[in-house]
Amino acid sequence: MKRKQFHEGKRPFVSFIIPVYNVQNYLAECIQSVIVQTYKDWEMILIDDGSTDLSLQICNSFADKDRRIKVFSKVNSGVSSARNLGLSKANGIWVFFLDSDDIINVRTVELAHNAVTYNKYVDLIQFDQKPFYNNSIISNTKTENNYLVLSKDQMLLREQSLSNLKFLKLDIIRKYNLKFTETIKLGEDLEFQYKYQMLCSYPLEIKETLYYYRIRQNSATRSSDTRSLIITDTFIILKNLAEFIIIYDVKESMWLDKRIRNMFSLYLAACINESYNKSYVKSDLDKLFTTFDKLNYKYLYNFKMNLCRFSFSIYFILFKIKKMI
Repeated sequence: MKRKQFHEGKRPFVSFIIPVYNVQNYLAECIQSVIVQTYKDWEMILIDDGSTDLSLQICNSFADKDRRIKVFSKVNSGVSSARNLGLSKANGIWVFFLDSDDIINVRTVELAHNAVTYNKYVDLIQFDQKPFYNNSIISNTKTENNYLVLSKDQMLLREQSLSNLKFLKLDIIRKYNLKFTETIKLGEDLEFQYKYQMLCSYPLEIKETLYYYRIRQNSATRSSDTRSLIITDTFIILKNLAEFIIIYDVKESMWLDKRIRNMFSLYLAACINESYNKSYVKSDLDKLFTTFDKLNYKYLYNFKMNLCRFSFSIYFILFKIKKMI
């Protein structure tokens, strides 16, 4: 007998949280990619963030036809605020953050459900993602279940093109009151992602491409304003992560050391490319190193971090010389 996939009165398997802002040309395709899922036990939470085009009307038209779709409208205040509202409205066992111009494979929910059916301790599900362009033809997989289960360190160290902020346990998010930092404009998803990864224990990877992110012709380039945001926001993220580690006594791990070092490198490169005032950067670096020292992470500091700690001026000169060669 075919298993019932939608249970009246019970928590849905997954809540899709989709922030929406002026995406009338792409929104229907995104929503439709969820509606056609082969496993039907889901809810969709559409958060209209003050759209000025037809996006809200599109949301409402889909909600009128499918009771699993819920629409909430708010004054424009950014994607982090929209996601936080979505989290407060979610009822699913899992949550999945889907961008409103992206799409997912038709078997995404089915494969995730199969994975946790046979691996009940899994608390993070990852999978491959690929870019696509308007009018691209997406091939939906029809292969058998193909999962990879490794230790947490092994899984997160090998993570490259894997899609994140997908299939996270809502109970973990609420237990630790995880929220997106609404003052951050760039990298807000990374902070949330890294915090969740610190808390999870059993990640699993589905060996399929299940997420497709749209490449838009008018995508923002890395302007001077963007690089300035990288500097300010990366500093905030590093500080927030360190404080989170201290509060929850997160033990050192190779994957976490690597994440912090990579973000630190991004911060330094942006500072140098923008020719930021060295005394200003030195002041911020001193604050970061003071916070990092509290972690007591034995293997966190690499040559680059130690050189910056010794003399940012020397690091600045060496970096500039290296770029000239």
